[in-house]
Amino acid sequence: MSDVLRRLEIPLLITAFCALLQVIPYYLNIPVIDSASATMREWMLLIVNMAVFVGVISLGQVHGKRIQRRGENWPYSVVLIAFMVFMAIVGFPLESIGLGFKNEQYLFMFNNILNPLGGTMYSILAFFITSAAYRAFRARNWEAAFVLVSGIIVVMSNAPLFTSSLPFLIKGRIQA
Repeated sequence: MSDVLRRLEIPLLITAFCALLQVIPYYLNIPVIDSASATMREWMLLIVNMAVFVGVISLGQVHGKRIQRRGENWPYSVVLIAFMVFMAIVGFPLESIGLGFKNEQYLFMFNNILNPLGGTMYSILAFFITSAAYRAFRARNWEAAFVLVSGIIVVMSNAPLFTSSLPFLIKGRIQA
């Protein structure tokens, strides 16, 4: 039992400590905490960049093998790698030659390809969440019904059809 508690409590304590270290400087002016928070942000950038690097390498390996072997849906892998390379080149922050996040081509690709794909993934995820919630929370009692209704409200509050047709119900976005 104590091993289970340690596996749950230690990561939660580390997460709470790191979150407090980032939130406290906004409310209190303590130089030691400010410098620790700044150092943690620098480490966070380093860790995020390493995670992106590992993700790009992993994506290249998996889809490169699929293209090489002409595996299932290999043309989609070609499109994925081509767009990944194109977005990396166009989004590379070299403003002297017209590249970067403010570049017209990058913004066009981001707004017209990546954002709609994100919306598509969200809609698929919404149906998956709804079907999983129906199976998991068959409203047998009022607590399960409350959780089910809360989940439906959160999912529907982010759907454009719901928020545009009933704007008086939701003033801002609800995020879970």
